[in-house]
Amino acid sequence: MAIPKAVTDKLVHQESRIMGLEARIDQDGCLIAALQTSEARLQHEIDDLDNENTQLLQKLQSVEAVLDQQTRDIDRLFSLLEQKSSAQVPPDADKTKNRTAVRKLFLLAMGLGKKGSTLKDAALLKPSTAGGGYICDTEASNGKLLHPDWNVTFADNSVWHSRTVKWMRQNMKTQFPAAMIDKKSDDAILDQLSTVFRNIVQAYNILQKESKAKKNANDPTVPEDDGDLPAENEMPDDAPARRAGRHKSRKTRKCDERIMVLQKAGIQLHHHYVFFLQPAYQSTDESDQSDVIDPDTDTEKADEVPAPSTRKPWKTRTPLYCADEASEAFNQEVATIERYVLNYRVEQERKNGPAQSAPHPRIPGDWKDTPLPRLGATKLRILRPCIHAEWLADNEDQDVPTRIQEEEVESQGVERADEDADDERD
Repeated sequence: MAIPKAVTDKLVHQESRIMGLEARIDQDGCLIAALQTSEARLQHEIDDLDNENTQLLQKLQSVEAVLDQQTRDIDRLFSLLEQKSSAQVPPDADKTKNRTAVRKLFLLAMGLGKKGSTLKDAALLKPSTAGGGYICDTEASNGKLLHPDWNVTFADNSVWHSRTVKWMRQNMKTQFPAAMIDKKSDDAILDQLSTVFRNIVQAYNILQKESKAKKNANDPTVPEDDGDLPAENEMPDDAPARRAGRHKSRKTRKCDERIMVLQKAGIQLHHHYVFFLQPAYQSTDESDQSDVIDPDTDTEKADEVPAPSTRKPWKTRTPLYCADEASEAFNQEVATIERYVLNYRVEQERKNGPAQSAPHPRIPGDWKDTPLPRLGATKLRILRPCIHAEWLADNEDQDVPTRIQEEEVESQGVERADEDADDERD
């Protein structure tokens, strides 16, 4: 039986269609394979990026940790620098200003509120009772006038402490801002008050010794010190000039020795204190007794024979303008230099035997109220922070550019240039 042509045509058509579908299936299979390959490649790239991101995150955390450590190190370094600065450099202007304000109020409580009143004026006040106290003086103080007792310690003057602190707090508005008054405790006020008290006691002790020396000089019943000293009316006319020259030569020798020791030790003096390596700023070594030449320690005249047995020690008197905690760092620097000098002497004696001319013995003496050296424009002068703040306030005539260096000068070594200082009172 013959197959109809229509059926065969339909079968051929279906076969062609099937073959076309198979071709499309093959194409789709290739496309799927290509997509799978691309997906695998993208997944690999994603994994690489993920790993790189993880590494970058770890590096970031490491850098942050390093930065945190460096920040802590920098903070610690600044803290150490501030501590070192506070140890070497005197208190800041605010602290000095506060202490000056307390000094003014302290003087005001004693009835010394007039401009120009000094610590010496306060030292002349006599205590009302042992330990000090308030006396009645209606005209000067409305019946409340403080007279401390300079013969005893600040602690032994405690009878008037609380009343004075209370009075000062009530009157502080004339010297301090209100916000600062609230922050200042009674203990802080009392501590600054004790500092001013000690400064006045120093002035009081100097006045007492000067008064005693004058009284003994004018009293014919007072025996001479050792029989070898000339009477006051027999003192040579050139004695003051000789004494000043003797003191200056001792200062020069002391300064040269300190410079030599620092150079041998390779020590660079802090640039705040380079001015100190000049004779004018050395302490005074005195052999005088009541302003009379002591023949036991002065051999400038041929007919004055020194005592053969012992040499009387010189009294080393530090300038009063350095007698304050504001110049504590400067005084510590001087003490350090002196230790180097003593160690050098011991080393030289151990190496070469006792020196033929041993240094003259010295003992500490009282503070010496002497002016600031007046130097030429090219010379280094003392820095303001190294000066006793209360002393400078009481000696306003010393606050001039020829005596005080306003700007710090970098150290150029320890060599000393010759100077033409005008010491005025040595």
